[in-house]
Amino acid sequence: MPDLLTGEKVLDWWLISYIGLGAVVLVIGIATGFFKARKVQPKGFKWKQFRFEAVVAVVSLAFSGVVIGGAQK
Repeated sequence: MPDLLTGEKVLDWWLISYIGLGAVVLVIGIATGFFKARKVQPKGFKWKQFRFEAVVAVVSLAFSGVVIGGAQK
C-alpha cells in the first residue's frame, strides 16, 4: 500500500483516471447525439403519460392473472 502513494504511482493513476474519464465523456456525448438525432417523441418525454401507462399495465397484468388463474382451476 505505501508504494501506491509515491509520486510516480500517483501520476500514473491520475493519468489513467483522466484518460478513462475522457473516454466515458466521449461515449456519452456520441450516444446522446445519436439518440437526439433519432428522436421519436417531438415534444420530449412525459412522466405523466409514462405513469398512466405503467398503472394500466399493472392493472391489466393483475386482471389477466386472476382470469387465467381462475380458468385453470
